[in-house]
Amino acid sequence: MSHQEGDIVYSPNRREVLIKGIAGAMAVSGFWSHTGTVYAAVPGVTHGETPGLTEGPYWVDGQPQRIDVRSDTLTGLYALGVPLVLYLRVYQLSDTAPYTITPLPKARVDIWACNAQGVYSGVSAQNTTSSNFLRGYQISDANGVANFRTIYPGWYSGRTPHIHMRVRTFNSSGTTAYNWTSQLFFDDTITDTVYASNSAYTRARSRDTYNANDNIYMGPSENGSPTTEAGDYMLLTLADNGDSAVGHFNIVLDLLDSENADPTNGSSGGTTTGGGATTGGGTTTGGGTRPGGSKPIKKRSSSSRG
Repeated sequence: MSHQEGDIVYSPNRREVLIKGIAGAMAVSGFWSHTGTVYAAVPGVTHGETPGLTEGPYWVDGQPQRIDVRSDTLTGLYALGVPLVLYLRVYQLSDTAPYTITPLPKARVDIWACNAQGVYSGVSAQNTTSSNFLRGYQISDANGVANFRTIYPGWYSGRTPHIHMRVRTFNSSGTTAYNWTSQLFFDDTITDTVYASNSAYTRARSRDTYNANDNIYMGPSENGSPTTEAGDYMLLTLADNGDSAVGHFNIVLDLLDSENADPTNGSSGGTTTGGGATTGGGTTTGGGTRPGGSKPIKKRSSSSRG
C-alpha cells in the first residue's frame, strides 16, 4: 500500500499508534490527520469510519450550548477533578472509494459524562434533575471543530471511565438527518494514576471495571465493524499543557451508513426532566467555586489495557 506525505492512512492497530509517543499520537489521534485520502475498500473501521456505540441510559437532551461544561448553571459550582480540554473534529466520509473526507460544519456535538464520584447530572434516581454539570453542546465550525472544557471522568460500577458523544446533522427544515453516538475511553494506567493523584476521585472502594472487562468497550460497533473491541478505536490520546490534560479526537462519519447511527435516535435516554439511574455511583457533593484538580499526568508512550 503506497501513500503520499499528508495522506490519511488507516492503522489497524491502535497500540501501534500509541507507541509512537505523544507527538505522533496527537497528530493522528482517532487515526487521522486533517486532510488526505483513506486507503481501503470496504465499509466500517477499515475505511476510517468511527465506531458508533450505545448512548446509554443517561442521555438528556436540551442542554446548554457552551464550551466549559464543568459548571452547573443553577448553582454556579464546578465539577471537581483533573481539567480536560477536549478538541473534537467532525468529518464526513464519502460513501464510495477512494473514501475521501471533508470537514462537517454545522453539526451539533453533545458530550456528557459522570463526575469524579460517578454521578451524572439530570438523573432522577440520584436527585440531580435540577443540575446540568458535565453536559453541553457546540456547533461544529467551518473546519468541523467543536471544543470543550470538562474533567477526566469518574467511574461507576460496571463501567470503565468514559465520555459520551452525540453528533447530529439537520436538514433544511431543522429535522434531524443523521444521529450518531459513541463513547471516548482512556488508558487504564493513566486512569489509575489520575485517580490516585486527585482527592476528587477518592471513593470508599476501588473501581470494579477496566477496559478489558467493560462490555461496551469490548463489544462491536453499531454497524458490526469492528465486531469486537470497538473501544480500542475510541481511546483518547492525552497530553499535558501544564494545567490541563488535552485530548484530540477526529470523528469520521459516513452519513449514509444508517447502521452506524444511534438505533434509538435518542429515545433510550432521559429528557430535560431526568435520565435513568446510575449503578454504584458516589455522591454529588464536593463542588467547587472554581475549576479544581491537580496537574494532570503526561501520557505514556505505550498502552495498557488493564
